[in-house]
Amino acid sequence: MLLVRPLDVDPKADDTVRTVQQFISKSIGRDASSYVKQIRVDVLNFYSAVMLIREELEKLSPAELIVNLSGGMRALMLETLTAVLAYKTNQGNWENISVEVELENRSGNILIGGRIFGIICSPLREEMKDLLKELKRGDKRISELAKMFDVDLATAYRWVARLRKEGIVELRRENGKKGSKVRLTDEAAAMV
Repeated sequence: MLLVRPLDVDPKADDTVRTVQQFISKSIGRDASSYVKQIRVDVLNFYSAVMLIREELEKLSPAELIVNLSGGMRALMLETLTAVLAYKTNQGNWENISVEVELENRSGNILIGGRIFGIICSPLREEMKDLLKELKRGDKRISELAKMFDVDLATAYRWVARLRKEGIVELRRENGKKGSKVRLTDEAAAMV
């Protein structure tokens, strides 16, 4: 576990570290200090903080990444999230990340799947952006998309295949009809 904390002395951060270590110790039945790594960052130097966090992630190279953003240090949360996005953009696999954001007064959490970040960070050509805007208006057959964008069917199929691979679109078969329609995933619909 990687805990990112401010460089300055912070009693609240110290309490949090103790609480996390105690929780892990109880869970595994032994001292958790070897399972918890702390890094201290200068929250006033955004780029330096992001670089330190990202470098630490690269050293650890976790198979699965669960990011918990909680506490009152908004700058530290933003630096951590930025570093994670930069790290995962280089990795290219968005399926094994989730971000958990704690609500105010610890009243609950919002869990955000990695696919949404993959969509945000995905570089798309202009015609693909236009295609997504068209799909926002409604589901379309691949042949309809080919006609709309004046491309051959093979090109339209390649576009859809790439967007499916990135979790941006999915195919939906209509009851009793031949073929499928292309539709935006829920995550993509929120971003288009």
